[in-house]
Amino acid sequence: MAKSARLVEQLLDSRSLLNVEGLLNNGWSICLINSRPAVVLERRITEVILLTSVNLGVVVKRKLLSRFPAIARYGVVFFKYYVRTFQDALIALVEDCSYPALRSSPTISSFVSRYKDVAQRIREHRLQPSDFRVIKVIGRGAFGEVRLVRHTASENVYAMKVLNKNDMIRRADSAFFWEERDIMAHAKSEWIVRLHYAFQDSRFLYLVMEYLPGGDMVSVMESCHISENWARFYSAELVLAVNALHDMGYVHRDVKPDNMLIARSGHIKLADFGTCVHMAPDGTVKYTTAIGTPDYISPELLNGNNEACGREIDWWSVGVVVYEMIVGETPFYADSLIKTYARIRNHKDELNFPSDVEMSINAKDLIRRFLSDREQRLGRDGVDSIKRHDFFKSDEWTFDSIRNVKSDKWKRIGIPQPIICRQVSAIPPLVPDLKGDDDTSYFDEVTVKETGYVDSMQIPKSFMGTQLPFIGFTYSGDSGLIAELQKATKSVSNAEERVAQRSQEFSRLETLNSHHEAEKDEMGEQLMECEIEKEELRRCLERQQAELNTKALIISALEKELSMKSSAIDRVNVELSRQMVGLRSYRFTLIF
Repeated sequence: MAKSARLVEQLLDSRSLLNVEGLLNNGWSICLINSRPAVVLERRITEVILLTSVNLGVVVKRKLLSRFPAIARYGVVFFKYYVRTFQDALIALVEDCSYPALRSSPTISSFVSRYKDVAQRIREHRLQPSDFRVIKVIGRGAFGEVRLVRHTASENVYAMKVLNKNDMIRRADSAFFWEERDIMAHAKSEWIVRLHYAFQDSRFLYLVMEYLPGGDMVSVMESCHISENWARFYSAELVLAVNALHDMGYVHRDVKPDNMLIARSGHIKLADFGTCVHMAPDGTVKYTTAIGTPDYISPELLNGNNEACGREIDWWSVGVVVYEMIVGETPFYADSLIKTYARIRNHKDELNFPSDVEMSINAKDLIRRFLSDREQRLGRDGVDSIKRHDFFKSDEWTFDSIRNVKSDKWKRIGIPQPIICRQVSAIPPLVPDLKGDDDTSYFDEVTVKETGYVDSMQIPKSFMGTQLPFIGFTYSGDSGLIAELQKATKSVSNAEERVAQRSQEFSRLETLNSHHEAEKDEMGEQLMECEIEKEELRRCLERQQAELNTKALIISALEKELSMKSSAIDRVNVELSRQMVGLRSYRFTLIF
């Protein structure tokens, strides 16, 4: 204990701090160290603690703060500790040393007296349960409960999982809270629930996660009949989610419909990583006890003989889920747990497909290959063998495009393709119809406990270190001093990038404008030439029109003259006809 106290005292010793009283006198809270932004964490009479963001660590370099007076007189401090972990350690030590029986030790009492106020100030500036307003309890399990909460400052809605610290310590062989926290905090996959915050108090751990309002797959199976096409879609997404977890180096050990949550888009995400365990470098895990839900547990986990197994234990569970979605119940269900385990161990003879349930040959083959001995189990050699199975052949999507189907879908269904190729998500079988961001209609009612939590841990008479297992648990994806510093730095960087981009864009527009001006001048000259040519054509047309008018007058005169001559000819013809008649009459008279 004395060593821990000396360590804390050494890290906070005034000789390790930069003397920047000039900053204090000028009221600075942010400054620059070697062109890096630094935040003043703590102010003292003549010193401050400065942080710069380098991999979330703390770095104070021996350089003059040339822009500010009264600069560093002391050496270099290089903290390799993460800030939140260091804060957790200080709070945990103060908490564990504050029991009356321990305060009788002068060294412990001195340590607590020195740092209890610092620990309290840290607590006051960290996330607390009071920062969230509980809307509803939406789930309860063996290790805690899940609440729908709203962050009072940001008004964002989250799902908060609350875990009892005493339970985590007592059931350390089956409660893997560190794995759950690390997976959600570090996962980059769209198939895994994201962690926003993790914090703690003296009795509980709090995991603040993204809220998936569509409920879980259990509620879907209870409210709807799942066709084989639906099962194909959800099974494919489950395969991708499980594989994403495997790629992180973990096996889930409790894959089941309860842990398949439905997002507001209708796609699923894998959740509840409290049973996960990290695989060894060879991809195996050794176990001594069976962990998981009885109906979904693999036969090798039931043996519990410290045998090494791998990711194939999750693929067994996936096979059970596929069977349950199509048939409506798990393949090895029995009235008692002993009978269920017996059927799982004897799976070769016990796996049957009901005759009254329509199921394709490919679906049966997929399930058989999942629910087989681990040496022959589908997926043991990698996820590619699962993706190649005929059951997953679909005209609507592939494993690579199930979340992002490219715009060639527009052509296939006869819709004109947009000019810009959009990325559109495949349409899931069911999309939640939500009335707001805090809609809980897809979750079953959870009975509220009438009595509060009763602390069963006795007050220790010696140093027990009950808070030490939780040092480093605190996490903040988008808050805290370091995160704020990173945001500010990123914001400045983004602003500089935007300025550079706009400068480039402005230069490009100037060049384009110059080009357009040249084109405009050229087109103006061409327009003037066209106007001249148009005027010449107009005059030519006028001359031709005048000539046509003259010719029309001549033609009209000629037509009149022709008409007169035609009339004269008609009169001559009439006269000739009359004379011919007279001649014939005279001739006839002469004859007779």
